[in-house]
Amino acid sequence: MDLETTSATGAIDPRRSRAGFTLIEILLVIGLILLIGSLAIYNVANLTRMRDDRPVEEVLLTAVREARYQASTTKELCWLSYDGEKGTFYISSGGPATALPEPSTQSVFGSALVEDGEEEESSVSASALESFQVYVVEDEDPPEVKFFAIPPGTGLDGESETDPEDLQLRRVPFDPAGFTVPFQVKVDAGADDFRGTVIFDPFSNHILNEEDLKK
Repeated sequence: MDLETTSATGAIDPRRSRAGFTLIEILLVIGLILLIGSLAIYNVANLTRMRDDRPVEEVLLTAVREARYQASTTKELCWLSYDGEKGTFYISSGGPATALPEPSTQSVFGSALVEDGEEEESSVSASALESFQVYVVEDEDPPEVKFFAIPPGTGLDGESETDPEDLQLRRVPFDPAGFTVPFQVKVDAGADDFRGTVIFDPFSNHILNEEDLKK
C-alpha cells in the first residue's frame, strides 16, 4: 500500500484525491437543518394558535358563511347546529331543496323548533360536511350558543306578538337558493368574553346589528 502523501518538496501530492466531508461541514449542515426545522415548527404553532384563539363570534360568522356556501354548491338543504358539550359548530346536509316546511305543519319554521318541555339537544348529522371548533381555555366550559328564529312582524308597527325566546331552533336551515329563515344567535362566552345577540340577514351573511355589537 502506498503511504506517501507528499512530494519531495513537501507539497501535497496532486495525484491523491481527498474524499468525504470535514467535521465542520457536517456540523454546518446539521445546524442549518435544525434552524429551518425550528422556524417551520414556530410558524405552524403560530398559525394553529391564530386559528384556535379566534373569538366565538368570528367562528360563528365563518360557520354561517360556510353553511350558505355548502348549500349553494351541493344544491341541498344544509343545516347549521352547535354542540355545546364539544363547543363545535357543525354543518350537515340533507332534505329537499327548500328551507320552507310543508303548509300542513304547525310552524313556518318546521321541525327545527325546540318544542315546549323538550330538552335541548345538539342536532349533529352523521353526514357532517364541516365542523368549526371554538377555542376553549383549559378547565373552562365551552361558550353557550343558542339559535332563535325571528318571527314575522305583524301590525302597523311591524312588531310581532311572538317572543323569539319561544322559537328556539335546534339547527338553522340554509336553502340552495341563498336564503334562510330569519334568525338570531345568542352567545355567552363568559363574563370576560363576548356576550350578546347576533342577528343575521336571511338573504346574506351580513350582521344586521353589527354596530350594537361594537358598543
